Amino acid sequence: MQEPEPHARDAGRRGRPLPGALTGLAAAAGALAIAAIAAAAAAVLILRGRHVAASVPVGVAAASLAWASLVARVTKDERLVLCVRAMDPVLDAAALGSLAWALRAGSPRAAAAAMAAMGFSFVAVYERARAESLGFRTTEGLGYRLARAAVLVAGLAAGVVEPALWVVAALAGAAAGARGASVARQRRRDPERGRPAASAP
Repeated sequence: MQEPEPHARDAGRRGRPLPGALTGLAAAAGALAIAAIAAAAAAVLILRGRHVAASVPVGVAAASLAWASLVARVTKDERLVLCVRAMDPVLDAAALGSLAWALRAGSPRAAAAAMAAMGFSFVAVYERARAESLGFRTTEGLGYRLARAAVLVAGLAAGVVEPALWVVAALAGAAAGARGASVARQRRRDPERGRPAASAP
């Protein structure tokens, strides 16, 4: 018997009553909305120089995104996964970009650390997207994301922003390096992976 097409299987699953899954997806969507609002609030507070107060919305945004990421892993909902991945660099831009701008005059080194952290973070996001488009396996790195957020929140709350930013930059750089090394290892094991398919003559 012919196996039903993936769309048909998905439609069959959607036809079943899945209140738990639907509730989880709704909660994840709400968590993403909270993360976006908290990120905007953090950016405003940082630009106004209220770094200690900004630690609260930064933490809320990170926790909300982590919750949505966990739900995305469990449900494997493609739209939710896409939204979580799109929100990650938005939070980085809101917090790290705002810090780089706010500190550019009074503390150039701290501003450079914020720019480095944001740059490495964007490189890691690009590596993941590029690697997956070429068929390589990647990981979401939830632990890394939480560690990075915890360091930034602690630095803002304790008033030691520059050291925290350098630690965040180091974590982001390590994540980018680890993803690059992972792709290189997979390529060595399977040299044909990641190569474009040969066009027909």
